[in-house]
Amino acid sequence: MDHAMAKQKTIFMIAAGACVALLLASAQDRPTPSGGSAPTAAVEEPGKPEARSGVSQPVPIYRPDPGYTREARKAKYQGSVILTLVVDKKGIPRNVRVVKPLGLGLDKKAVEAVKRWRFRPGTRGGKPVDVPARVEVNFRLL
Repeated sequence: MDHAMAKQKTIFMIAAGACVALLLASAQDRPTPSGGSAPTAAVEEPGKPEARSGVSQPVPIYRPDPGYTREARKAKYQGSVILTLVVDKKGIPRNVRVVKPLGLGLDKKAVEAVKRWRFRPGTRGGKPVDVPARVEVNFRLL
């Protein structure tokens, strides 16, 4: 195993998005799944239409995990970063913003990772539409 691959495997095992929840912005007050010690991902009600607007939620189809910063790993720092964004008609996250920061560089890591995500876009009447969303990225050390 080459050095880059070993480093990537270590980062994945130590860090990275223990739990990710995607919520429509209109559902911000609903509880999100709690994080565990192993990397997992959960999406609330993927693809189900939103009752009020008739818009289905975007569904993540590619979600690379964020890495831990050295500073956060050294401090054994854990917690959640909450982001808001818009998933565009092509499934690309736009306007990614931190709503609840965590610090020690993990906010930046969460934003960088979510910008690389790809989604099956939300739809209205069977046609792709831009959909506001909320993402929680949990950082847990194993």
